[in-house]
Amino acid sequence: MKASLRLYAVIASFMAAAMFSSEAEAASRKTACSVGFHVQVRVAENDPFSFPVKLSNPTRFISVERSPSISERQVSAIHVYPADDNSWGCLFQLDDSGRLALSNI
Repeated sequence: MKASLRLYAVIASFMAAAMFSSEAEAASRKTACSVGFHVQVRVAENDPFSFPVKLSNPTRFISVERSPSISERQVSAIHVYPADDNSWGCLFQLDDSGRLALSNI
């Protein structure tokens, strides 16, 4: 499986970003929240460059890089939409450096 398919963000970051308005981001460079997309890695235990994360669906433990591959500075817009199952989804539109970072993963 390609590493770019394993790219994900922590659910709490998604929900915080879903509530954040892209118009407020355009008005001010100071962000009200932060979001980071970390890449899943396969490592041995006690690796200083990764940390364990517990996923909830399906329940399992994975390791991710400590530093995010894509940060909120590379997100140019966030589009929030309701899903059919009464949950919410969001689409992150990346700027040029974010698209380059995503293609190099």
